[in-house]
This record gives sequence, structure tokens and C-alpha cells, in this order.
Amino acid sequence: MEEELERALSEKGRELQAALEELRVKEFNYKVNELKSTLPLLGRCIICTLRLPCKHFSETSDMPSVSPLSKEIFSSQTYTKNLDASDIMPKLTKAEPKEFSIRYRGRDNKYSVPAQERVVSLPNSQKLKLIEKIETYREEKIRKEIEKIQEMKEAEKRQKKEMQTREALRLKHVKKQKERLEKYKEEIKIRNEQLKKKYDEEEKNKRKKEEKQRKYIEIKKKELKEYYQKKEMMESISKQKVFDLEKEIVSIIKG
Repeated sequence: MEEELERALSEKGRELQAALEELRVKEFNYKVNELKSTLPLLGRCIICTLRLPCKHFSETSDMPSVSPLSKEIFSSQTYTKNLDASDIMPKLTKAEPKEFSIRYRGRDNKYSVPAQERVVSLPNSQKLKLIEKIETYREEKIRKEIEKIQEMKEAEKRQKKEMQTREALRLKHVKKQKERLEKYKEEIKIRNEQLKKKYDEEEKNKRKKEEKQRKYIEIKKKELKEYYQKKEMMESISKQKVFDLEKEIVSIIKG
């Protein structure tokens, strides 16, 4: 009897294991289809799960529509309804529904609450969610890195633009200083030419004045020489006349 019961339990266990394995595969496919159906709503590719555009699709409208499977077709009741283990399983008392009472306007009302059904959560579903979180984190990190690189590029562009602006201002200042220097040199040149011209005129006037002075002195010297010559001649004539007069007077006195 015990051997038959053990054999029946073993056979029913294998059937139950096969049914649960098929249920696990079906639920995994359901989760995959559910994820694929939600990816277009998030703007992600149904193949690589990256944000659009990617190497597979450029827009959401290019992706084929994915219809998720109905969850009822792989429920535990569907795969275990053909497993009749009532003849080998012990009889269990039916669980009574849980009740709770609330007080409403001074009266007690009782409500029945059915026992919560066990929610099946397969490791593959958790793995898909974890992969999605990791992918989201990776994309967020890549996005931050791209933003950081873009900010660095923008900062480099601003710095380059500021350097170009400063260089343009410097060149403008240098050009202005060169123009002022050229203007100053031109003014110095004109001033030197004017000074040279004035100096030449002064030298010319000075030479003329000196020449005139020299001629005047020569004329005066000549006049003075002539004057002394005339004076000497007049003195000589006067002396001769005095001598002749004295001689005449002496001759008159003697005569």
C-alpha cells in the first residue's frame, strides 16, 4: 500500500513538475511580451532596449506592434486542473473566509475577505527588471557623461571665443597704437622739417646779416682810411702853408 502511494505520488509529482515548468516558460514569455509591449511607450527599441533612435529603428512607428499574451492562458489552474490527486491526498478541511467587523452608526456589519492568492514572481522577471534598471542606470550615466562632455565643449568654445575676443581687442589696440605711432612719427618728421627750414632760414639771414655787417665795416674802414689820408694830407698842406707863410713873413721882415 505504501509503495503504491509512493509510486502514485512520484508520478503525480512528475506531472506537477512538468506542468509548473511549462507554466514558468509561459509566464517568462508573457513577461517578455509584456516588456516588449511597454518598451515602445518608453521610447525604447524592442530588440536592444536602447532609447530611439538606434541601429534597429529610428522611430516608434517603425517597430512592429507586439500584442501581449493573455495571462489567463497560463494560470496555475489551467495546468493543474487535469491533475487529480484527491484519491491520494489527505482530506483537508475547507478554510473559512476571514472576517472583520466595523462599527457603522452603532451597528456591527461583517464583511468576508477571501484569502489572498499567492502571486508568482519568477526569478527571470526580477532579472529582467534588474537588467532594465542596470540599463537605465548605464544610459543615465552615459547621458551624464555626454552632458559633461558637451558642457566641457561649450566651456572650451566660450573660452576660445573669449580668447578670440581678447585677441581681437589686443590687435585693435596694437593697430590703434601703431596708427598713433605713425601719426606721431609723421608729426615729428614735419616738425623736424619745419625746424630745419627755420634753422636754414635763420642761418641764411644770419649769413646775410654778417655779410652786410662785414661790408659795412669794410666801407667804414675804407672811409676812415680815406679820412685819415685826407686829414694827413690836410695837415701836411697846412704845415706847408704855415711854413711858406713864415718864410714869406721872414723875408718881408728882412727886406
